[in-house]
Amino acid sequence: MTKIWDDILKLLVKADPQSFVSLLLAGAKFTGERDKELQTRTINADLLYNVTWNNEDIVLHVEFQRKSDKNMARRVWEYNVLTGCLAGLPVYSIVLYLIEDKNVVEPSYEQRSPDGELVHYFQFRNLKLWEMSPDKLHQLGVEGMLPLLPLTKDGAQREIVEEMITDLRNANREDLYPLGYALAALVFQDNVDKQWLKERFTRMHDILEESWAYQEMLEEGMLKGMEKGMAQGMEKGMEKGMEKGKLEGLRVTISHYVHKRFPDLDELCQQRMAAEIGVNQLNDLFDALIDATDESEARALLGSSSDQWKL
Repeated sequence: MTKIWDDILKLLVKADPQSFVSLLLAGAKFTGERDKELQTRTINADLLYNVTWNNEDIVLHVEFQRKSDKNMARRVWEYNVLTGCLAGLPVYSIVLYLIEDKNVVEPSYEQRSPDGELVHYFQFRNLKLWEMSPDKLHQLGVEGMLPLLPLTKDGAQREIVEEMITDLRNANREDLYPLGYALAALVFQDNVDKQWLKERFTRMHDILEESWAYQEMLEEGMLKGMEKGMAQGMEKGMEKGMEKGKLEGLRVTISHYVHKRFPDLDELCQQRMAAEIGVNQLNDLFDALIDATDESEARALLGSSSDQWKL
């Protein structure tokens, strides 16, 4: 699934490179795309752009990350150094993180000799979209990045998605609706919100189908992958909900049964119900309690391990 989101981001940036460059480097001008394959080794950077920034030609290097990578600093350093050697230009590296992650590595890398002397020191920039103010995407010149709105600070809301749709329409960028839909799907976690999102964009089906982004996503299989991921997420959520419902129902039933038959064991029963116990184990416990002949036997069951509940 991670590759799908990488590809979607690349499609968005490809649609309006200047907007992306302006978002990352104020005042910089996009002048062309570089070959992302670094010929000296079989590795590929996510994005390499030729950029003019403060009247100087540089290479803008960007990596898209959905999840943290403990080796990220070294990876970025390698890409930066190799690109710099091949291009003969300064390289400015940025890692763009899509969704919140507390394990993002610090944006620096160093190498030291065995005696502790600093040999290499490299700095890059981390851009965490969940910390970015949505106002940055409303600046003049970055309209092409409006589909990122749901990923910005407090952006995983229906109101923000509606705002994104309106802003794209006002900017005459309805062609980016499919990418906005895909990126919103990345951060909407609640099943009700996922269903709302799906229905909201279904109502714009004709507009979506006419979009170049939709056609390209369809050809690349991104839409099927995204919808499959959303469906699996919703299915897992429903399964968890049903499992939780069964657990709660069994806990209530067992507690009520013990209260009626063995009222002196209420406190012990509540302690047992508060523990982590699965549906099958609770069923075994309930069956064993029904067969208990007296309070002492019931007390022993409530205080025992689950393997003693089976008949």
